[in-house]
Order: sequence, then structure tokens, then C-alpha cells
Amino acid sequence: MCLAVCCAAVTPARRSLLVDFAILLALAAVAVVGYFYSPLLLPKSDVSATPDPGCDLNSGACRATLPDGGQVELSLSPRPIPVVRPMKILAHVSGPTASAVDRMELDFAGITMNMGYNRVTLSPLGDGRFTGETSIPVCITGRMSWRGTLIVTTARQNITVPFEFEAPLTVGDTSVPAG
Repeated sequence: MCLAVCCAAVTPARRSLLVDFAILLALAAVAVVGYFYSPLLLPKSDVSATPDPGCDLNSGACRATLPDGGQVELSLSPRPIPVVRPMKILAHVSGPTASAVDRMELDFAGITMNMGYNRVTLSPLGDGRFTGETSIPVCITGRMSWRGTLIVTTARQNITVPFEFEAPLTVGDTSVPAG
């Protein structure tokens, strides 16, 4: 009986207002969650460094000069860079930033197609060297262009370095991509 009385008091106009309020509350909750988790999908960067021109991770290590004059070097192996197979990552930071690095991550993102979240936290080896292992997915539409963004985190800033490369057409393709 109480339920009938309570529900009878809710007019269609009030019900519509309650539904509108619930939708607004849900949208606000999604916005708050998105705000807190956005750094996972979009690496926060205080400073960005550019890799040396002509850099090709399929051929060897690539370097970039950091704002403080130091350098960061990234190497992926085996070469050419494989898809759906384990890949070793080696990163080395030299110069003033080397002793200040708290964490280093490598975030892989498809340039022409979203290939999902693929970020690996690298383990410190000492002397500014970091290592890790991951794999990248195969693209069913053909050869894939990737951006591997190295994220160097210090107490004062996040430095990002976007390294671009191509991955083979298929799992068995071991030819070095043209580019």
C-alpha cells in the first residue's frame, strides 16, 4: 500500500524530471572518471623532444636530444620489428635527466588506425638504462604505421619522444618496410 501511495505521488512530469536528473548525473560521473583516467590513454607531456631525422627503428636504435642537452636512445629488437611476437625494448637516457628519471614507459599507438591500449612500463637497469618486453598486434588491413611514444617521467616534468615506424604486413613477413 505504501508503495502504491509513494508511486502515485510521482506524476509523469516529475518522473521525466527525475529521468533527466539521472541522465545528467550519469554524464557527470562519466566526465569525472574520464578526467582521472585520461592520462592512461593520452600521455601527459610537459616537454616533447623530436627524434633525429632519418631515424628507422627497423634498422637500429634512434636518438633524440632532450631540452637539457642530454639524449634518449630507443632500440627495439629483433629487427625488423615483429608483430604478435615478443619484442625487447631498451631505452637509455644520458645527460642531466638521466639521474632524475623516476619512471619510463613506451606507449604504442597505431597512426592510421586505433589498435587499442598498449603501454609498457620499463624496468630500470641503472646508469639511465631501462628495459622491457611487449608485442604489438597485427593489422589485418596491411602494413601498419606505429608511433611508439617514450614517456620519461621525472619529479619535475614528463618528457615525451614520439618514434614512428612501420610493422610488417603479416606475422611471417620479415622484410624491412620501405620508407
